[in-house]
Amino acid sequence: MFKKLLSLSIFSLFVGQAQAAGFQLQEYSVAGMGRSFAGSGIMGDDYSAIAFNPAGMTLMKKSGLQTGLSLINLRADVEGLNASAGQHKKMDFWAPIPQFFGQYNLNDKWKIGLGVYAPFGLKTQYDASWFGNTTAILSKLDIIDINGSVAYKMNQNWSQSSHLIDTPLPQPIMTQMTPPQRQRFF
Repeated sequence: MFKKLLSLSIFSLFVGQAQAAGFQLQEYSVAGMGRSFAGSGIMGDDYSAIAFNPAGMTLMKKSGLQTGLSLINLRADVEGLNASAGQHKKMDFWAPIPQFFGQYNLNDKWKIGLGVYAPFGLKTQYDASWFGNTTAILSKLDIIDINGSVAYKMNQNWSQSSHLIDTPLPQPIMTQMTPPQRQRFF
């Protein structure tokens, strides 16, 4: 038993951490994007701290609102099994990512905030004439977080917070064309 536990412990030292952020969107803070998200939620100059670190609301001196809209240009070239036969299609469209943050300072120590933003999303869209239309024309998944937060400043160095995030889970959308039925002659 000891040898198995020792072997497992040694093996676990060489296992890497898996991260699944393929659909993650962090475009809900213009100031954060400008800093490459270094110090997000602790800089005291951006109401999006509600999303990154709600205790960071205690660094904001005034109540306020912050809204924004990020535009993402999605482009891809897709080739079919027989690219020489013209099975080539481009996907090129814009996807808006809106965000809203609001904070109200009850007094010098207590802060409340609300954030509405999209932390995850996915969309692909082709016209109906593309060669893979029997597989998909439109695929879309939008995740919207509604984040209510409360923060308390304990002293100059310490703050604590609590927040509740409601994520109404939508049904993924996927549309496709029905392939024409082949006629069979027996």
